[in-house]
Amino acid sequence: MNLIEVPGSITLEKGVRVVKYKKITKKISIYYVPYKRYFLRITSLNFAKNLHKKSNDEKQVQITFSNENGKWVVLFKRKFGKGVTLQSYTGKHPVLQVVLNKVLPKEFIKQYEDSKRDVLTLPVGVKLNLDEWKDLNLKLSDFLITVEKEAKTLLDYALKRKYRSTKFAKGRAYDLHLISKKGVEFFIAINSCGGRKKRRTKEIIKSKILVDIAKILPSLEGQKGIPIIISKPFESKNSWSFTTSRYLEFYQTKYNFQFLNTNFKKGWEKEILNSLSKIEQNVRFQNRREGSCRVLGEKSEKNSSKLSV
Repeated sequence: MNLIEVPGSITLEKGVRVVKYKKITKKISIYYVPYKRYFLRITSLNFAKNLHKKSNDEKQVQITFSNENGKWVVLFKRKFGKGVTLQSYTGKHPVLQVVLNKVLPKEFIKQYEDSKRDVLTLPVGVKLNLDEWKDLNLKLSDFLITVEKEAKTLLDYALKRKYRSTKFAKGRAYDLHLISKKGVEFFIAINSCGGRKKRRTKEIIKSKILVDIAKILPSLEGQKGIPIIISKPFESKNSWSFTTSRYLEFYQTKYNFQFLNTNFKKGWEKEILNSLSKIEQNVRFQNRREGSCRVLGEKSEKNSSKLSV
């Protein structure tokens, strides 16, 4: 199963729409009809374009809601027959949308009514199995932000090196998620700004890195992955500010952030993957060492208990 998770949003709204009826007398009657509408949206340019060409029967999905550690996740299961129609809209802002009026859990409706707002939008995760959509010729990179060229380049090369990717945050938390052959997860932010020799520019790179760290940190809760920051070199012997450097050292020590530098020239993705392999080896070595220390500690406790008896 090629199951992936992408970010989505559920919007609940109410309002009044104008309905016009033309009578036999050729007069037009106007009615104001109140309505409530609940819908879920995800973004993917190629997904929307390719699905738009399909018939309505090929756009049906079965929707299942689940609450995973306080986060709502919606599973799309494709089915050929009666279901919920996955609508596709192409244009300047291509999106995929499903109307949820008949299937939305009561928890969402209660939160909407308690907010006393006309429109409420809530973030959710959306899971779908790419194997069910093979006829659309979708790639994992189709679920990255279109302008994030570096993330797509690194993902395509990582897939050739037998890495996997199952989570797509589209820049809301991180730029790229990778899983190595040994199962080590990496949450990667890519910062390609700056790069000049001026000290001020390098301070800007550090400031941008701090923003990336702030975005990644919430997604690390309950995760065993390693946070990675990829940027152009930012070290300077003549730096006029040591504050940001201390911040970066703190996050590296406290949360195991790893900082990888590259100039994003030809072959940079190979250098980054080699660095990730080294990080993975260090993690596995550390885990084995901690495991052996734990076993030795348990044996010493058993021996001391026998002596006391």
